[in-house]
Amino acid sequence: MNPSRAQNKAAQNIGMVALQKAHRAVIGGCELIEQIGRGAMGSVFKARQLSMDRIVAIKLLSPRFAEDKEFVARFKREARAAARLSHPNVIQAVDVGQSQGYHYFVMEYVDGRTISSLIEQHGALSEAFCINAAVQIARAIQAAERLGMVHLDIKPSNLMITLEGTAKLADFGVAMQTVDWASDVQPQDVFGTPEYISPEHALGTPNLDSRSDIYSLGATLYKMLTGRRPFNGASVREMVDARFLNDPASPQTLNPFLSDGICAVVAKMMARDRGARYQNAAELIEDLEYVLARPSTGAIAAAASAPQQPTHAPEPVPDSPVAQPVYVVEARKSALGAVVGSFLLVAVGIATFLLVRNPEILANILRTF
Repeated sequence: MNPSRAQNKAAQNIGMVALQKAHRAVIGGCELIEQIGRGAMGSVFKARQLSMDRIVAIKLLSPRFAEDKEFVARFKREARAAARLSHPNVIQAVDVGQSQGYHYFVMEYVDGRTISSLIEQHGALSEAFCINAAVQIARAIQAAERLGMVHLDIKPSNLMITLEGTAKLADFGVAMQTVDWASDVQPQDVFGTPEYISPEHALGTPNLDSRSDIYSLGATLYKMLTGRRPFNGASVREMVDARFLNDPASPQTLNPFLSDGICAVVAKMMARDRGARYQNAAELIEDLEYVLARPSTGAIAAAASAPQQPTHAPEPVPDSPVAQPVYVVEARKSALGAVVGSFLLVAVGIATFLLVRNPEILANILRTF
């Protein structure tokens, strides 16, 4: 980077910091309160929309991208895509525009945590929690299907969990209409996040559809269940190439407490050939709900034989007035019940064995009644 570009970038960063610290700074009719997120394209602030007197989130495109038509177009595309998808599991768009030299996007404020922050804090999350979140995001994919849209950047940092346990899909900056891929996207134009994109997406294949989003959700679910990405590499190229050379290790090799059912679902979601995956979100939702309702006996036995199950549901969001979602609490109760029940069965079996081998013990017990 030459000195003039470095100085320009530094000045732009200073401008964003100054904006963050400014008291009562107003952009697009929203009074900035505090910065709550920061990404490659800009920053997200908690703000108050003055006209409606409500709390919102406002994303500001970094000034260094303001003159880049591609970034501005992507920024506006995110807002328009989110506005079209009015769904409980999608972060809703409120407004988009330009003010005081900033391109801004106002959206629904979500009081909660990203999946990536939960994984960073806890590692692998409980199976019931993961499945429930995946079902909700699959419903968001289903809503996008109806509009002929693909998200193309599903990953842990783009999944939010509210205090009440609702999962919401964010960041439609890469989203495209399925018909656009035939004419607008060239094979060398690959967007998204390398760790989670589908094989066909990595190749720049035209006519991508929701099966690519299902793959990315599968890779995200894999990390939620195990705390690790399905593929690794010393470089982005190695990480991408790995999915063409090998299937990911079964999640059970990293987390033996998982059910056979959820491992089978993840494997189908991440099939290299998109024809072998779930062909739409409805098929995926059906299988996820089936697994959630019927835990594997093998997983229960593994939990019963272990002194302590290492995976757990995330703790409540700090200062949350709402307890953990019911499905997380029930998952813990089920696991505890399985352990206690297995312990009692073993105890009864041992007692029966001793009585049969020692009739005198049985006779002494009977004489006491």
